[in-house]
Formats: sequence, structure tokens, C-alpha cells
Amino acid sequence: MKIISGKKGQSALEFLTTYGWALLIMVVMAGALVSFGVFSPTSKGNSCISSTGIVCIDSQINASTVQFALTNGLGDINNMAVTVTRLNTGVVASNCDLYDGTGKGTAIKKAVSGQRVIIKCASLDLSSGSQEAFDALITYNKQNGAFPQTSKVSLSGVVQ
Repeated sequence: MKIISGKKGQSALEFLTTYGWALLIMVVMAGALVSFGVFSPTSKGNSCISSTGIVCIDSQINASTVQFALTNGLGDINNMAVTVTRLNTGVVASNCDLYDGTGKGTAIKKAVSGQRVIIKCASLDLSSGSQEAFDALITYNKQNGAFPQTSKVSLSGVVQ
């Protein structure tokens, strides 16, 4: 009979050890997720999400300008115009200009397929360190197209 009671103790110890390892693994995984900021409600980096056909490369928000870089995947387009709206107030940014991939020179209104375009807009009196979010609506005409088209880009980040 003593052998049977010893087996019960060994079984209980194995049970606790198995669940102990599982619990330890879950605690380590939760710690890793917290350290990577998965559960953080506000991200500290900039986010730039674009609709199909446009690839958002990068964005920057500071007190004087909101700017972002795109790659045109829509084919040859012309008559480009951009409207940027601050999401928490609904205020529209003024003076949005589009430039070729260098961001310098004269403003452009058209882009060929694969061309990098940098969009710079006058900001909306932003405070340094605040978290801001914007929606940019890009209107354009496809080459030989009869009707205007639109694409949306969502931007968010901390004001530098």
C-alpha cells in the first residue's frame, strides 16, 4: 500500500511541475509583450497607412508642417490635390503642396507610375509632444480618365 500512496505524491508533483512551467512561460510571454509596447494605448512612432494603389513610405508631424512620402502605384496620374484634416478637431490644413521624390523644387500636379511624391502641408498650430492624427484625401485623374478619383491616407504620430 505504501507504493500506491507514493505514486499519488509523484503524480501530484508532476502535475504541479507541468502547470508551473506552463505558467512561467505565460508570464515570460506577457512580460515580452508589455516590453514591446503591445498593450500601450498610444504609440510613440509615426504611422502612415494608405489605400490601395498608393504606398505610404514615411511621415513626419511637427509644429509647423505635416509631411508624408508616397509612392505612386496607380499608374500615370495628373491634377493631384491633397486635403489634410486633423481628426480630433476637424480643421483642414492649408497650403498642401506636392513635390517630386527629393521634396525640393517646384510643386507638381502629376506623377508617373512608381514615382515618389512628398506632400507638405501647413500645420494647424500643433503642440510639441502631443499625439495627433490626420486623414489626407488625395484627388487625382488617371491619364486618359474621364472622372476624378480619390485615395485616402491616415497619419498619426507624436508632434516633434
